[in-house]
Amino acid sequence: MNTSRSSRVATTRNPVPAIATFVFQVGIDKYTSPKVPKLDGCVQDVLDMKSLLIKKFSVPANRFLTLTDEQATHDAIIAGFRKQLVENAKAHRDALVIFQYSGHGSQVKDRTGNKADGLDSTLVPVDSRDLRGSYFDIVDDEIRELFEELSQYTSNIVFIIDA
Repeated sequence: MNTSRSSRVATTRNPVPAIATFVFQVGIDKYTSPKVPKLDGCVQDVLDMKSLLIKKFSVPANRFLTLTDEQATHDAIIAGFRKQLVENAKAHRDALVIFQYSGHGSQVKDRTGNKADGLDSTLVPVDSRDLRGSYFDIVDDEIRELFEELSQYTSNIVFIIDA
């Protein structure tokens, strides 16, 4: 029997199936309100993370939804979260879902009265803080509701918040 290396037949193991992965990213540098300081690097942060997830972790490019600057309105962020993460988790039970936000965070007066400190933590979408002083932040209560909705379909949830 010939046991030389060149004559051995390599056996391949069955590869472990990759978990379905879906990513929703928001990066905001250029806020529309003069009341919100502009940032530098948030859009690049989400683009760098996308590149890393594609190259290092083989997440297919068509599994990303990325909103930047003027696209990242309050309504678009909520709709994008539901479309990209919740709907895909429904269709692919136990998928890995990643939400990345890079932009301003803030605190506003608690509207529901359920916070001991009287403040809600928020993500600041591009269209928040109009000239009349209104704010359209995404408050922590909204984020919790989205998380609870998502967690009905998967427990593989990653939030990356740079605010």
